[in-house]
Amino acid sequence: ASYYTIRKDMFVNISEEDFTTRMVDEVTSLGNRSIFIVVMDGIRVEFEDGWMFFDFDAENQCVHILCEARDKAYVVSLLDMGISFVEAITISD
Repeated sequence: ASYYTIRKDMFVNISEEDFTTRMVDEVTSLGNRSIFIVVMDGIRVEFEDGWMFFDFDAENQCVHILCEARDKAYVVSLLDMGISFVEAITISD
């Protein structure tokens, strides 16, 4: 089976610690839509049909969002969701 991978870098104005805390809170608000969350060298959110990974880059003050899924449209929707998460936790600062 082939997979589609997509990436976007977003500049942020918060610390890595604040980002991690806020992102975990934001993602857990999904309830049972996410299968599980792994926080290790970034935040990986597993879904039944794909995943997204948030990698905080302190040196460049940005977050790398990586998404992978078997369906091309679904991987784009995961990226859109990831972008929304980052915007939601950084827009107020």
